[in-house]
Amino acid sequence: MVILFGQSVSIGKAVIKAGRPSLIVSVFDEDGDSLLKRFSPGQGKEGLLYELRYDLFTKKSPEAVKKTVTKLTEMGVDFVFTYRTRDVNEALEYYGAALEAGCVAVDLDYELLGSGLKIPPGVTTIASVHVFDKAPIGQILEKLQSTRAGLVKIAVRYEESDTFVTDLANIIEFKAKTGRPLAFIPMGRGAEFLRLVAACLVSDLNYVHDGKPTAEGQPELDKFRSEIERFCIRN
Repeated sequence: MVILFGQSVSIGKAVIKAGRPSLIVSVFDEDGDSLLKRFSPGQGKEGLLYELRYDLFTKKSPEAVKKTVTKLTEMGVDFVFTYRTRDVNEALEYYGAALEAGCVAVDLDYELLGSGLKIPPGVTTIASVHVFDKAPIGQILEKLQSTRAGLVKIAVRYEESDTFVTDLANIIEFKAKTGRPLAFIPMGRGAEFLRLVAACLVSDLNYVHDGKPTAEGQPELDKFRSEIERFCIRN
C-alpha cells in the first residue's frame, strides 16, 4: 500500500499537510470579548492554529460572531469556525455570519454541505462526520471520498479497542486512495491514547485543548505536543 504525501490545505498561515501531524487548539469562552482578551499580546497564543467552537459560547448572536471573527482576523489569529447544532437554520445563520465577516475556514457537519450554504472562493472547508454508535465506517468513508472539502474529519466514540483497530485500517486505506490530509479523532473516556496512536499513524489534524476541553478524551496542548515529538515518526 502506498500512501500519497504532499497534498495540503492552508488556513491562514497554517499549513496542514498529508503525512505530518499538526495540532489545532479548540477554544470557547463566555462571550467574544472574553475570548479576545486571551489573544492579547503577551498571552503566548502566537503561531498556533485554533478552532473557534462558537456553539459552546454562553452569550452568542450572529452579530457578535461577525465582531469576533473580524477582530481575530485583524489580530492575525489563524482559526477554523465551528458551530455544532442539529438545527440546520441556526447553523446556516451562524456560518453565514462568520463567512460574511471574512472567516477563512469552516468545519461543517457533512450533512450541511448540500444545505445551500455558499462557501466563498478561497475558504477552506473541513467536512466532519461524528459517529457515536457502531456505524459501518466503510460506508461513511465512501460518502466522504466524493466531497470537495479540503480536509475530512472522522470523529468516532469508542468503547472497545478492537473496533478502533478495524476503523484505523479502513481510514489508512482511505487516505492511501485520496492522498488528502484528514483528521481521525477517537472520542470517549480513555481516548487520549487512541488519539496519540491516530496522530502517529494517520491523522494530520489533531484537536487539543488549552485548559477547557470541548470533548471527552480531548488531550491538553502541551502534553500532547510533547508526546507527538517523543513517539511520532511522521513529523
